[in-house]
Amino acid sequence: MKKEYIILVIFAAVLFLFALFSTHIIFHDVPEYITIAKNFAGINNIDLFSTHSLLYPLIMSPFLKISNSLVMIKLVNCLWLFLIAVVLSLWLKNKKAMILFIFSPLVWHISIQTTPVLPASFFFLIAFIFFKKENLKGHMAYSGIFLGLSCTIYDPLILVSAFFILVYFWKKNISSLFWYLIFMAIGFLPRLIMDFYLFHMPFYSLIRYFGTNAIIALGLNSRISMYEIFRQPAGLLIIVAISPLLYTLYRLDWRRYKQEAIFLGIIFFVFIIRAALIKYFMIIAPIIIILLSLVMTEKEIKWHCILSIILIVLMTFSYFTPNPQSSINQDMKEILHDYSNVSYILVYPGNDANTMAVFSWQDNPRFVWFQDYEASLTNQTRIKGYDFSFNSKIPLKDRLVISASFNRFENKTYSNYIAISQNKDEIPGFAIEKCYKVLCVYKNS
Repeated sequence: MKKEYIILVIFAAVLFLFALFSTHIIFHDVPEYITIAKNFAGINNIDLFSTHSLLYPLIMSPFLKISNSLVMIKLVNCLWLFLIAVVLSLWLKNKKAMILFIFSPLVWHISIQTTPVLPASFFFLIAFIFFKKENLKGHMAYSGIFLGLSCTIYDPLILVSAFFILVYFWKKNISSLFWYLIFMAIGFLPRLIMDFYLFHMPFYSLIRYFGTNAIIALGLNSRISMYEIFRQPAGLLIIVAISPLLYTLYRLDWRRYKQEAIFLGIIFFVFIIRAALIKYFMIIAPIIIILLSLVMTEKEIKWHCILSIILIVLMTFSYFTPNPQSSINQDMKEILHDYSNVSYILVYPGNDANTMAVFSWQDNPRFVWFQDYEASLTNQTRIKGYDFSFNSKIPLKDRLVISASFNRFENKTYSNYIAISQNKDEIPGFAIEKCYKVLCVYKNS
């Protein structure tokens, strides 16, 4: 058996062990994707929250029908990393790139995270490879379709694709760009079809995503800013997370790889300023690793592996230690057993509702956003909203106000319920009845 196959088998085995024994499950945006995937798999225990594409949850849902478990979700996430390694090794025949990728700290940091960054990274890599294979008939069509697919799965790829087209089509004729955009649109169709089927509006998820980003850009979101690096300096870890020897890229013949330098430089800057979470860099990491494989010596690759192992241990050690999430998982099992007769579980504070629903694999009791419960008490329709008005130095007939309103999905009331919180918070109108390791159960006082 070829060494490449042996390495891939070992990589797959270690990824499997990571998914099997890790206790960490909740990362950025993870509850949103898991609860939607569970809903598509037939487990309907919460009113869903969604501001992104629903394609990745749809892709995960058949696997959840095979096994209702968090381990299965983590295995699906790891699958995309394995596929990227397969592409680097068996398609590109680039053993050095495969080794660099397998030992990249970023790979293991993101391995068990439920995020569409993973499939989007895979499809974007395929699109990039097809684009560069100019001797392959129809390579531009394939590239466009896969680039469209990457945008279909993960919204930030729309911005990445815009810069990709701007850089790589700068000197190409208009007809080439036109046909490339046509094939991108074909790749993007699944998202439009899904949105139309679910919401009777083909651009629904796009409106939610760009609307959320508009609120952030206007400074109306107190939790997120346009310059996250100043709030989350840990994003600077990306300097060593892709490779501890990332600096060796300076040896690359940048005259030959001028377009790659411009494109990667723009995306790197945008991600590190705007997002600051290192998971976003997974989108361009395989391309950076391919370029690193062109300049690194065998000795440097060995040092990459040695230093990366140290970083991997430091960056993922907490994935395998006791943490509040594993305690919540155990507490939830006990609560569902002890209070099996209740119809609803109110979650306080409300933003934790999605997280709690992740750890339940049954339809009832249903988890309720506390904001919705409070709104039901006063028969209120609107839960929250944003208003942005424009100031004028001249007298106008009227004042322009742009508004966004978030209303209750349906006007329902709740009975036969308990409330839970993980911080022993004082919940208005409720008193603690019983506490577990992390969670406490409340009933009306």
